[in-house]
Amino acid sequence: MLSYINKHLFENGLLLRIGNAASSKSRPLWLKLIAPLLLSFFATWLLGVPLQQIGRTAPFIFYFAVVFVCACLGGSISAFWATIFSSICAVVFILHVYPLKEQIYFGVSAGSFTIEGLLLTGLIRIIEITQHRLSSEKTRLREILENNPEGFLTADEDGTITYVCSSVEKILGFTPAELKTSKLHDLIHPSEEMEFKLNYLRLLHGKSKSVPFLQRLRSKNGEWKWIEGCVNNMLRDEPVKAIVFNYRNVTSRINKARQQDDFVHIASHELKTPITSLKGFSQLIKLKHLKEGRTQDLPLVERMEAQLDRLLALIDDMLNMTRIHAGEMHYHKDWFDFAGCITEVTEAVQATCSSHSIKIFNLTKPVRVYADRNRISQVITNLVTNAIKYSPDANSVELEIECSDDEIRLNVRDYGIGIPQDKQSQLFERFYRVDGKIKEQVNGLGLGLFIAREIVEKHDGKLGLISTPGKGSTFWFSLPMLR
Repeated sequence: MLSYINKHLFENGLLLRIGNAASSKSRPLWLKLIAPLLLSFFATWLLGVPLQQIGRTAPFIFYFAVVFVCACLGGSISAFWATIFSSICAVVFILHVYPLKEQIYFGVSAGSFTIEGLLLTGLIRIIEITQHRLSSEKTRLREILENNPEGFLTADEDGTITYVCSSVEKILGFTPAELKTSKLHDLIHPSEEMEFKLNYLRLLHGKSKSVPFLQRLRSKNGEWKWIEGCVNNMLRDEPVKAIVFNYRNVTSRINKARQQDDFVHIASHELKTPITSLKGFSQLIKLKHLKEGRTQDLPLVERMEAQLDRLLALIDDMLNMTRIHAGEMHYHKDWFDFAGCITEVTEAVQATCSSHSIKIFNLTKPVRVYADRNRISQVITNLVTNAIKYSPDANSVELEIECSDDEIRLNVRDYGIGIPQDKQSQLFERFYRVDGKIKEQVNGLGLGLFIAREIVEKHDGKLGLISTPGKGSTFWFSLPMLR
């Protein structure tokens, strides 16, 4: 009997519903005790008077009903007492109705009913404990989400918000109720709305499972807040079935970074004018000394010029960095000979460097590319000068050109200190410089590779490196071959 009942209870999900109802703490204790007693007496009366014939053939079917009803009313406590009261009522009021020979069978059935009822009670108790733990865990997770300073929301395929945690009110000023059922793209800055929609479509079509984002969102008072986070496509995850956003307010950080960029831009611009003037004065002094034949002072003037050139290069790097962040880095693309550009740059660098010999391989014929010649020259200069600076114990730097139908690639190889694998991905971040003794020996701001990568990527190219500590590095960049 118990196996039959359990089978149908589990298949129909009734046992879980009994556990949910039983876990309620709102029902008073007297109800959990009085209800089993009254229902047991009522079932006994039905079996003894109006339904006597059914009572003689299947007496315990009504008692099982009492156990289930009590389980729904008061949980495992009521189910336990319903089993006990029903067993007592069956023995006291029903047993004597049967002939002596059938009383033994009835007693065995009563014992079986009691055991099965207690087992069922134990099962309901296990469900109660499980439901309580699940409810506690759910409450704990909800508290964590609701009190987290970072935001959390879910949306459907159309971008309609289906859930928002309460922290959104601190970030954007909207209550969760005000945002629920609204469209995500209605909050996005108009200049970024199209890009957001395209990225959302890529996410939906499985181009990527998780995508980071940095967007401006409209707050309730009309201000634009910089929101950073990650969006995950969990539409196929059965328990979730939503697009999940984790986000945080980074407006303060973005504004501080912009203030720093503005300061660097203004300071660099103000410094460049007097240093350029000093450069002009030094050249006039040099020409005057040459004209008057005073060559003994020329080394000092040349040192001054070299230091001024270094300062101008640093200032140009800082100005370029601020232009990149402001989106004001301009490019003037045209067709030019890439091989000729390499030759021109290496000759200029070689003229100022006596410690290293710059060698070029596979420079056999002109190769025309469509790009900004000055910017590409800047990239080549940066890679070659870096190769020289970071290989103080070597005496050569090698350049090699590789051509294919799709792209042209320049490799710049040095035999210097090399770069550890775990540091390579950070090399192209602004202001990053590899730690070590070489950092103290080589001057710089850590902007050269950051700017070089930006220039190459704006030409739809790639920039990378291959390096082994102690053996040297090969920095390379490629440009597409346009036909």
